[in-house]
Amino acid sequence: SFTDARIDGYVTENTPYSRTPYLFVPVGCDFQSPKQQLIDYLDGYDQRRYPDTGVWAVAASFEDYAQLISYWSDVLPDVSGDLAPAYMGFFGTRPGLKRAIRDAARPFFVAETFATVLGDTGTGIVSGAAPELELLTRTDHHDFVTGTSSDDVVTSEQMPLLTAAEQTGVSAVGLVAQGILPRIPVAPGAVARVLAFNASSAAVNDVAEVGVPVDSAVSLPLHAVQGGQPVPLEVVGSVTGSVVTLRLALSVPPWSWTAVDLLPGAAPPAPAVTLAMLDASGAPATGNDVARVVLSNAHVRAQLDTGAAGFALTSLIIDGVEGLAGPSMTASDYQDDGGLWRLGNEMGTGCTLTPLPTPSQPTTVQVLESTALEVRVAFVASTYTLEASLAAGASALDVAVTTGAAQATTRTVSVAFAASPRATMTTSSPAGCQSRPEQHVFDPTFFPAVAWAQTGGWAVLLRQSTGVRMSTPGQMELMAARDARSEQCDVMGGTGSDPDPHRIEWRIARAASVADAERAAQAYDRPLDLEPGSTQQASTTDLPTQASLASIDGEAVISAIKPADRGVGVILRVLLMPGPAQVHLASSLAGRQVSVVDLAERDLPTPVGTGNTIPLDSAVYGAIASIRLR
Repeated sequence: SFTDARIDGYVTENTPYSRTPYLFVPVGCDFQSPKQQLIDYLDGYDQRRYPDTGVWAVAASFEDYAQLISYWSDVLPDVSGDLAPAYMGFFGTRPGLKRAIRDAARPFFVAETFATVLGDTGTGIVSGAAPELELLTRTDHHDFVTGTSSDDVVTSEQMPLLTAAEQTGVSAVGLVAQGILPRIPVAPGAVARVLAFNASSAAVNDVAEVGVPVDSAVSLPLHAVQGGQPVPLEVVGSVTGSVVTLRLALSVPPWSWTAVDLLPGAAPPAPAVTLAMLDASGAPATGNDVARVVLSNAHVRAQLDTGAAGFALTSLIIDGVEGLAGPSMTASDYQDDGGLWRLGNEMGTGCTLTPLPTPSQPTTVQVLESTALEVRVAFVASTYTLEASLAAGASALDVAVTTGAAQATTRTVSVAFAASPRATMTTSSPAGCQSRPEQHVFDPTFFPAVAWAQTGGWAVLLRQSTGVRMSTPGQMELMAARDARSEQCDVMGGTGSDPDPHRIEWRIARAASVADAERAAQAYDRPLDLEPGSTQQASTTDLPTQASLASIDGEAVISAIKPADRGVGVILRVLLMPGPAQVHLASSLAGRQVSVVDLAERDLPTPVGTGNTIPLDSAVYGAIASIRLR
């Protein structure tokens, strides 16, 4: 009678809000032990109560419920809105954990993409790594990626899980490279090889590093060629043990690999990225006399100047366009009465998020590296280090801060973009994006940003998700670090400390549209992966030195190319932002039978274009289009 009465109560409470004959009652969705007799409870209810109530209780998934109500689309309401801001604190909590999750996932994305070239062998590699990838999917739980678990869970469970998963993913990428590289013809005289993977929808012009074993057959000096053409190369540091680290400047098309052969002899002259250290008059300077630092290459000129408070990024010109309106990459602190979940200003009377005096800004300049392929400069303060780095060929500026936060404090970093007075801010979200107001509900209001935040044709690309706000048009403020150990006014979230400094990396790039920002962020989050290999050849060398799997035109991003988990073939997934788009299949995927699947990889009757160019429109396929290629 108790159980029957509770079910009757669920029906009574939900019926006034339902537009269809179906009601969804969550059971076991959060912090619930399995209900061993759930089916018996519902069967008994149906036997006892259905004749009187006309209600039939079923244990089923939310997906089953969604499928049932889809037949009632004519009566379902359209609801728009944004759950944010809510629990703003976790946007910036434990940035190191959020970064580690991205790092652990990245090699799996690379491995599954290029495993599709290897047929059944590639499918076997991906299947072998699948159990660890399944464990990695636990990170999307709201006490994992949010950083809101207790200290003990973070250190003894979550971080070890991420380390183990990343190692498995890295091993899978290595196996895929070993399957592809011997099938690519080797250049005459080569003593070693490197295979570069670009698992993103953007063409990448960047430098990347790889450790190459040295022995009696492989020794310095070395030079590199790709398809008979020289590849800029430089040695990083000295030989460590039996490994030398090489830096290569590469241009790799979207969703492509590039094989690079290493040959004896000195490398050719490399393209230049330059560093200028100047005094207040613009003359070359060193030490404490440095008042201006300029990093530049063919596309980018970044200038950092010292002011009354210390060094800040004052100018960023990319392809002739100035992106900044004032000093940027400056730190701010807030007294934060919140905890891991919430900021202090979310908890009502008595708790606040209050600006503190500006922390000391960097005054000391340290040149970390200055070569023909890469420049890195650090600007050091007592509790805050800013880095700026630029690679030859890059069309964006990489910045990083190494910082922590004092207890009960949140630290942020601001960028002053040159934007029109009517500029708005858009942030990425899972499988989409959201335009954000300057303020909503709370003052200040921080909004979640998963991969990027954009305003006025510019974007900050993120290595880990964070919270961001735009106080006035163009003035973007990003959460960097928090040590808010416990909520001071009430207790709704977990407690935990984060006293350690974190290195937080961002990239500032031009992005005229949200699709531009998404593509750039995808390439930033999946930098070129370089895998070393030998000159050993397979019996058949049937793969080219450089090859692409697919490319895309339009306001969209290919988010995945992978062996099917359900059924056969290759799954290609596209995020339409908002589209339409055209996917162009390259030779390794061309000529296959094309069908539409849902996110669970079940075949759907939705018609799809044939041929090696597939047109996609959100009106037909929704925001995420999934295609099976057999």
